[in-house]
Formats: sequence, C-alpha cells, structure tokens
Amino acid sequence: MKDKLKMFTGSIIISGIFLLMMGIYYSMFKAGLPYQDPPLELQVSYAIDSGIGKNLTELGLVVFVFGLISNIMIRIISKKK
Repeated sequence: MKDKLKMFTGSIIISGIFLLMMGIYYSMFKAGLPYQDPPLELQVSYAIDSGIGKNLTELGLVVFVFGLISNIMIRIISKKK
C-alpha cells in the first residue's frame, strides 16, 4: 500500500511540475512582453494569456508543494513503522 501511495504522490509531483512549466510557457512565450501602446486587440490577448500563465504557474506550484509534502510525510510514517 505504501508503494502505491509513494507512486501516487510522485505522479502528483510530476503533474505539478508539468503545470508549472505550462504556466511559465504561457507567461514568457505566449503572452511575452507587453507592447508600449498596443491596440485593444493586443491588450486583450496579452491580458488573457498573462492571466492563464499566472493561474497555471500558481496551480502548478501548489500541486508540486502538496505532492512533495505528502511524499515526505508518507516516507516518514513508513519509516516509523
């Protein structure tokens, strides 16, 4: 059972890393740097892509930290028994 839990928390860590990488991609490459005086269409596009990148980065960080803490707790509990 503990091996399955370790594998499950490992997959949570990997999915957190994936979400974090997707958020960084959206923030850096998809949204990019904002233009100085962009037209309204580019402002909207930047706002959407930037918001998606921010949300994905935050979610990825939370999922990664949750998986990491869960994995550490499972390892500590399994060593005590």
